[in-house]
Amino acid sequence: MPQCCVVPLCSSRTSGHRFPKDSLMRKKWIIAIRRDKYVPTINARICNKHFVKTDYVLPLDSNVKNPKPRLKKNVIPSQFSWTEKKRESAKQRKERMIKRALRKESSHLSSISSSNPVPPEPCDEVEVESTPIEINDHEDELIDKCDASTMTSTPLNSFCIENLQCESKLEELKFYTGFDSGEHFWLVFNILGPAVNHLLYYPTGSKMSVRVLTPANEFLLTIVKLRRNMINKELSFKFDISEALVSRIFITWINFIYCQFRELNIWIPLNIAKENAKFKGRQCASTVIIDCTEVKIDQPKNPVSQQLTYSTYKSCNTLKVLVGISSTGSISFVSDSYGGSISDRCLFEKCGLSNLLEKNDIVLADRGFQIQDILASKDVTVNMPDFLKNKSDQLEPHQLCRSKKISSNRIHIERVIGLGKTYKILKYLSSNLVPLGSRIIFVCFMLANFRSNIMDKN
Repeated sequence: MPQCCVVPLCSSRTSGHRFPKDSLMRKKWIIAIRRDKYVPTINARICNKHFVKTDYVLPLDSNVKNPKPRLKKNVIPSQFSWTEKKRESAKQRKERMIKRALRKESSHLSSISSSNPVPPEPCDEVEVESTPIEINDHEDELIDKCDASTMTSTPLNSFCIENLQCESKLEELKFYTGFDSGEHFWLVFNILGPAVNHLLYYPTGSKMSVRVLTPANEFLLTIVKLRRNMINKELSFKFDISEALVSRIFITWINFIYCQFRELNIWIPLNIAKENAKFKGRQCASTVIIDCTEVKIDQPKNPVSQQLTYSTYKSCNTLKVLVGISSTGSISFVSDSYGGSISDRCLFEKCGLSNLLEKNDIVLADRGFQIQDILASKDVTVNMPDFLKNKSDQLEPHQLCRSKKISSNRIHIERVIGLGKTYKILKYLSSNLVPLGSRIIFVCFMLANFRSNIMDKN
């Protein structure tokens, strides 16, 4: 019984050729059929459909009347489904020929008319006979390259940054992105650097042969997804691309933006915080004001994951992060995400914020953060509102005054977290986005840092 051909996408059972005994030639055959890790057996065959006529030779010393051609010694299979050049239909080629002929004719006539002007005469419609014109392969390649370059440089629809940055559409730009103007958009985009032109796309880790959207519009797509939490189908309609491409672009750009923003040093030391504190006078400027926030997710199928992510505070499964802001009102720390069951104290210990704190630094925290003992060894002060140990007790007047001042300063962290949550993707993360949870949350809060009026000046 004939062996089935081992070439991918080929199910032929016609006569075939065994792999060469020479190890080098055998390796070349394996690479040619695109099965790099394949180890051919003694019965493995490649059918004769993958060789050309010139790969064969008739035996000279054979006494057989009609000898079968034999494969030459150092021949490599070259005919595969992926090497076949897809040609245009006859109708498409004919249309291109006619258009090219008309362009040449019109340019020729315009040059004649400009040199020999004649008065215009009325004329009837002229029927143009479509004469076959020879087009060589080199011209075809040039046209294809022009089509590709046009595809990358020209916006495919009205929903693009080139249109949204117009004065008449600034309200629309702010609605979809949170940016106040085109200059605001380009400021953030330019911070990402020239690497935007050399991205390796998910999931193959390779460049796109043709980028349907410009880098700026791929960035726009990502921001719109974060800001409005649109489903991929809706984004595919807006940007006139496939759902699969929307997913590829979003995952690639979230990872890229995260890596670029991680390189920025957003931590603000106490001495700078004191100089620029927007609300000093109420309370001594702090190094950092901290609080935790949670993002709802789908209930995991794994029972252990269910337990780790279940938040008793939210009564659902969540991801939990710690956010810190400086006295200037800017976000200076965002932790990785953890399961919603983790306590504030445990999250503080794991997130690495304590490594940034130095002697004499001041931390403002809610009463849920029992971290005084953790920071005592570093001579870091933890300020939090006073609370009653027994219901029958009462706070002293000075304790009430102190707690009120701390609470009035702590309210700013809640406002900043609220600003970060204006990116609607943080209202709920679907199961397919949970693996990117830490990066999505970090990017949203970093984008909030670029928003104007992050805190009331008064």
